[in-house]
Amino acid sequence: DRVSTQSTGANPMCERFVPSNTRYQILLQKEIHRKRKLTKDKRFHFKRLKHCSLSFGTSEAPRTGIACDGRMTKHEYWGNHPERPDRVRSIFEALGHQGLINRCYRVPCRPATVEELSTVHSLEHVSRVRRTSLKSFHYFDSDTYANKWSCLAAHLAVGGLIEITERVVSKKLLNGFAIVRPPGHHAEPSYACGFCLYNNVAVAVQVARKTMGVNKALIVDWDVHHGNGTQHVFETDPNVLYFSIHRHDGGTFYPKLGAAEEIGVGKGKGFTVNMPWSFVACGDAEYVSAFERILLPIAREFKPDIVFISSGFDCAKGDPIGGMEVTPSGFAKMTELCLSISDGRVVMALEGGYDLLSLSASAAFCVRVLLGEKAPEIRRDNLCPNAESQIEHVIRIQRSYWTCFDGVELKEIRGPLVSYLKEFGSHFLDYLNVTDEDNLEEVDEENST
Repeated sequence: DRVSTQSTGANPMCERFVPSNTRYQILLQKEIHRKRKLTKDKRFHFKRLKHCSLSFGTSEAPRTGIACDGRMTKHEYWGNHPERPDRVRSIFEALGHQGLINRCYRVPCRPATVEELSTVHSLEHVSRVRRTSLKSFHYFDSDTYANKWSCLAAHLAVGGLIEITERVVSKKLLNGFAIVRPPGHHAEPSYACGFCLYNNVAVAVQVARKTMGVNKALIVDWDVHHGNGTQHVFETDPNVLYFSIHRHDGGTFYPKLGAAEEIGVGKGKGFTVNMPWSFVACGDAEYVSAFERILLPIAREFKPDIVFISSGFDCAKGDPIGGMEVTPSGFAKMTELCLSISDGRVVMALEGGYDLLSLSASAAFCVRVLLGEKAPEIRRDNLCPNAESQIEHVIRIQRSYWTCFDGVELKEIRGPLVSYLKEFGSHFLDYLNVTDEDNLEEVDEENST
């Protein structure tokens, strides 16, 4: 029993299989179709990104660029893995729902060339990554995987970051965010590790210096893990300042590097600044205080041409790996502090971050600050006492290389020095100028907590 299209005059494709005498059913199906279409329209797709001008005084003034490519989501593990395609999807959904996508310029991604990659990586390593496109699956190590699409995703990640960098250096954009994967700061010049195939930021820095006229660059790495690959690439270079704030746990947290005493090699001494935390649950107050007391004075003395941020969001509250408690407001404030350096020329690149809710919310807060919105204020009165001592420990080490710390008064170290040295390492004796080692066993009873 089928309804006649002549009796209703409706679209035959809509009513062809609708039972007769059920006008309510026809209206119900139309309503369902309308709601499905509305839901589909709200869903964000990479291909729907559009170039949009942004008004800051004039309609032609671009400010923030965003780079991503849907092909990066094809880099995928066959089972459960924290570095998964949903990471970038969740960020773009958050940016789309908050109306931030249409306030930015889309920067197209293109594959990085072998010549660009070879500014950091060996040709053997590049060939090793490219050969994975011929395999269904490959392990570089127990944590780092590749499928047949991973090579393309890795090349697009580097190429997209280079494209944003070129536009920021040429002042077509003021700043930008490369929402790319796989991440990069663990990748060494000759091998992949820590979920990373190529060192995205390191390659972008080197290409900017060789082809874009950049002389001095600052890399700020707030990923919860130390960027061992980035440090090793630039540890001898006095024209690249590397600052990493990360969980260290006395050298037991991956990658078991990044102690405060690691300050660079040869001419690069003093241009590697590590701010390691030896405890978990560091939050906004600790991170922002370290930025204000260590990073900003050094950066203003260094005077970089451009700032790169290895923005790993695995130090966010709720992340299953990091164990830290930085909120979206904290990430926004750190971004704002970085914008105060080098006239706001900042390029962000996604690194870690494995809780989708905290990852997407934190990234959205950072984009808001890049677009010119003011970051929320962060309280400093709840700073952890252990964080205070570790910040001052880094200042004691770095003051030999930076005049900005000459007039800084540091608290006198009291209490059980033996425990203090166990926490920070025997290298700290050099900075205390301790001559009588027998005094190390003396414990100040008043401050022996």
